[in-house]
Amino acid sequence: MKDHGQTWAGIPYEYPAELLDLGALNWNEQHLVQAMLMMGDSFEVLWPGHFLQRTRSDLASFFPHHTGQRAQSLWLRKLSDAQRRET
Repeated sequence: MKDHGQTWAGIPYEYPAELLDLGALNWNEQHLVQAMLMMGDSFEVLWPGHFLQRTRSDLASFFPHHTGQRAQSLWLRKLSDAQRRET
């Protein structure tokens, strides 16, 4: 994802209002990633940071150095044809 000074990987959630107020109206990498994930089994989601933060109230307890900031990482792995057949 591009670095706009602040990054955002909040799939499946929309960009937060404070980023839209900064002019993030043309930031569409999140929508591109969402389209990639919807095209089938080509990618494996390894770490959906923001999604986990929003859906697991205990997530911070697993990270002793957590500062309370919003999780912004989305880790993906492109699967080979052989890996896709295994799943």
